[in-house]
Amino acid sequence: NVAASRARDQLWVVHSVNPETDLKPGDLRRRLIVHAANPALPEREGGGASSGLVSAVGARLVAAGYKVIPAYPVGAYQIDLVVLGGGKRLAVECDGDRYESAAGLTADAERQAILERLGWRFVRVRGSQFYRDAEAALSALFARLNEAGITPEGGAAGEGDPSGAALLGRITARAAEIRSKWVAPAVVTAADADAEE
Repeated sequence: NVAASRARDQLWVVHSVNPETDLKPGDLRRRLIVHAANPALPEREGGGASSGLVSAVGARLVAAGYKVIPAYPVGAYQIDLVVLGGGKRLAVECDGDRYESAAGLTADAERQAILERLGWRFVRVRGSQFYRDAEAALSALFARLNEAGITPEGGAAGEGDPSGAALLGRITARAAEIRSKWVAPAVVTAADADAEE
């Protein structure tokens, strides 16, 4: 519980169970393992899956190497996606996944205006544009991220080791080294002690 709730940059989950077969659907351990295996598919508070547009945009951002936090709470409000990097942040709102009434649109605009007065900067991704041409719809988002100085976690896109294979290799090697020290020492008998002297 402490490790999962206090983690800031990374969380490594080591488990020996298959979450799909060994844990029940409502089990928090299962949710943690599934989330750690694929953080690009977030769940909203209350357990329901996030909207398809939010998930699709979030998955594109994660694939590009950005650090993305879905359903980001700000006071009584919630932002669809927040992209972090270089000590900066950008709010991403995804519109058009569902029909909104005029009152809902007005409330959404008021919420954004309040958050902008608090220093938040927003980019809106329209569902109709995204599903017609995702690359074109996200080009404005990537341009705003660039303008804000928010880069992918590994530096510029395509640099570094986006799969994390090098880090995984170092961790695996260190784990093998630690495991080798855990091997129980051999039992020394009196005859072995006499032979050594």
